[in-house]
Amino acid sequence: MVGYVEGTRLQLTEDEAFQRRDWMAQRVAWVVFFLVLLAALLGLFGSGPLSTGSRRSAGAQIDYERFARNGRPMTLTITLDSTPGDSVIIDMSDDYLAAAPLERTEPEARAQAAGEGARRFEFPLAGEDGGKVVFHFDPRSVGLAKGWIAVNGGEPVSFSTFFYP
Repeated sequence: MVGYVEGTRLQLTEDEAFQRRDWMAQRVAWVVFFLVLLAALLGLFGSGPLSTGSRRSAGAQIDYERFARNGRPMTLTITLDSTPGDSVIIDMSDDYLAAAPLERTEPEARAQAAGEGARRFEFPLAGEDGGKVVFHFDPRSVGLAKGWIAVNGGEPVSFSTFFYP
């Protein structure tokens, strides 16, 4: 299409196909920006409803982080429904511990043992948080780490965490 500006002899040409592609690119960029903002608000990159997960095991609730950053401390909490006896035994997969090395536990484990593909922890159940065990990790990997936890010899419960760089 050719147009003339009044009072001048300039000839302007419009590339309608280019303009349509430019408008389409702008609309796509706005949608992408909106989706990234929505994902951030929901917790995909930090804290929010999508950032934490919860699983049930026989007699326990396992709360973990679905998304974490390499080098940023994270926790996994196991809350026992009841506390029969004076200790609890928790088995955790070696694959997960390789991706997120264990810094410490609360309470401190009474005993630890390496097994086939897992590490076994025995915790005393006493005091105010007698029915709660918190694992503190220091992630050292990037990507998806899958693991499982079994409480008091029960059925293993699978979970996973994606570690951002």
